[in-house]
Amino acid sequence: MADAAQVTQDKPLLELEKINLTYESKTGNVNALEDINLRIHENEFVCVIGPSGCGKSSLLKLIAGFEKPSSGRILLEGEEIKGVDWHRGVVFQKDNLFEWLNVRSNIDYGLRMRGLGKAEIREKADEMLERMGLADFAESRVYELSGGMRQRVSIGRTLINDPEIILMDEPFSALDALTREEMQDFLRSLWDGSRKTIFFITHDIDEALVLGTRVVVMSKRPGRLISDMNVDYTREIVANNNSRVDLSQDYFKARRKLFELVAGLRGA
Repeated sequence: MADAAQVTQDKPLLELEKINLTYESKTGNVNALEDINLRIHENEFVCVIGPSGCGKSSLLKLIAGFEKPSSGRILLEGEEIKGVDWHRGVVFQKDNLFEWLNVRSNIDYGLRMRGLGKAEIREKADEMLERMGLADFAESRVYELSGGMRQRVSIGRTLINDPEIILMDEPFSALDALTREEMQDFLRSLWDGSRKTIFFITHDIDEALVLGTRVVVMSKRPGRLISDMNVDYTREIVANNNSRVDLSQDYFKARRKLFELVAGLRGA
């Protein structure tokens, strides 16, 4: 485990500079996010945890371009984000698949909307179906699939566009424990093989530790970044070709530190 200040100082893929977000509610203005500064580099797997209502999902929506910050800038490869585009793929807790389409048509939807040629779409879809372990289900309707397989379709639909960064908002929280662990293994392998950058929101401290290369903790509203911890458990799992983390004293120390931070925020 290392302090986040020790990470490489190479040019970041994503930069959040002095981000503030205020929105109107029935009871008045709500200060949702305050002075968020964050730099994410290529191939990092950044997990974000914090109490409910702290602004984690709001932060993801700003990065995705669904909303604009009240002040501050978000830069992707040095260019300010001003709206939604395929360079930032999003996977939500609810998969939001098109129930009337089959698996293939869900996965290649983005390519068709971008106007790519039929042959290229077919080739890319075949490759993605194979990578997602869904080749035998290409013609199946998505309502026939299990929860874990539906999320594979959702991830494949995002990844096929080759985004610069994948944004994931608690994608496994609705799954049962066994399926969730299987999907964590699947996502870790996919991240390692694709070299993509992932921004992942979770309420589960253990999930953050066994997936992330960094774990960022947000305070209660207004959401601020109060901790940024580098961890290497997921890389150890990949290096050892194992699906389990070595539950060392170092791991429990990191877990206890994060638990105390989050528990303290809930009780504050």
